[in-house]
Amino acid sequence: MQDITSCERKKTIFFIGNVPPPITGLTLSNKYLLDSRFSHVFDVTFIDCRFVDDVADTGKFTIYKVLLGIKYLTKLFYYFSTRSYDIVLINYASIGWAVMRDSLFSIMSSVLFKHKTLLWMHGNGILDFDQRFVFSKKIVAFALKKATRVVLVGDNLRTRVVRWVSKANMETVHYGIKPVFDKHEILQFPSSKKTVTVLYFSNMIREKGWLVTLKAAAKLKRRSDIQFVFCGSWWPLSDEGYARKLVREWGIENQVDFRGKTLGKEKKRAFSEADIFVFPTFFPVETFGLVNLEAMDAGLPIITTSRAAIPEIVDDGINGFLIPEQDAEALAEKITYLADHPEIRYKIGKRNREKFMKYYTIDAYADRWIELLNTVVASPSKIGKKINRELSMRRK
Repeated sequence: MQDITSCERKKTIFFIGNVPPPITGLTLSNKYLLDSRFSHVFDVTFIDCRFVDDVADTGKFTIYKVLLGIKYLTKLFYYFSTRSYDIVLINYASIGWAVMRDSLFSIMSSVLFKHKTLLWMHGNGILDFDQRFVFSKKIVAFALKKATRVVLVGDNLRTRVVRWVSKANMETVHYGIKPVFDKHEILQFPSSKKTVTVLYFSNMIREKGWLVTLKAAAKLKRRSDIQFVFCGSWWPLSDEGYARKLVREWGIENQVDFRGKTLGKEKKRAFSEADIFVFPTFFPVETFGLVNLEAMDAGLPIITTSRAAIPEIVDDGINGFLIPEQDAEALAEKITYLADHPEIRYKIGKRNREKFMKYYTIDAYADRWIELLNTVVASPSKIGKKINRELSMRRK
């Protein structure tokens, strides 16, 4: 007997986004999804609408980007004119001119071509909405209203979009990543290491917390057994010189290691050699902190903030610590506590690894998206709902 499911037509997904470069949480989350079984379950057409190759160029308005936007709009019009899709999934920006760009993509899909359209918000709402011109506000609000669903990366972000999107049209999908570490590669207890290594791994943007971490290192300068490693690209580039100047002035040259952009085997080595992971972010568009999942994969205890959806993955005192934003003193205190209690470090790290393997692998990530998209495909469209309401009224 033939398996009926093997004969079923794959649902068609048109995915508008971008993958690295540059390396950001947004581009990586797209890549992980495309690399997962999501791309095998669905018939996926992916359009890489990349506007920058370097994180330093993000958010800058240029004529070149406008021309690229026109090019991509033309490309989308061609695709939508030649084929119908079950769902159109669009990465939706949170600030700057890119919000207007993505709104136009969405309106073309949902209004002009009547596709079920999902807007995937990687950011923290529309941060500059109130500063926009009236026309821009109307376009953005219209795009959000006409979308079939708005997908957020955490429940805590729902309050950031409720002014434009009904609760019924909001969905939450947590990120997931490819596991890098095998069980035997996770640091075991007791450890023979004589020093404790604190790792900061993210773009070297002040609001991401590198300066807060450096200040914490200065407060712990008498603890020669605690070392600090910073990995990430500098933005702006001038901050590297400023950071090295502070290190000299504070006399912590022997405790701080700036490694710059770190990829591949060197990235894995940085996590495997670390004992504590810190991410004291207060970045305005921070939503989830994808790097927190990488620390969980490595079995590390995490010290971070309550920004956006981070408390949904880091339970204070259970698999890490949540500290106030821009509080170097609180960060230093938690680092000291974990440095002085290796058994606590191990227990917290073990919980992190277990939680990661259960909820945040690439397979779990794909399953969340597959379930959501199958549900949306099976649900009636907004036009179908309107027809059903009209039929119901006639029967009455």
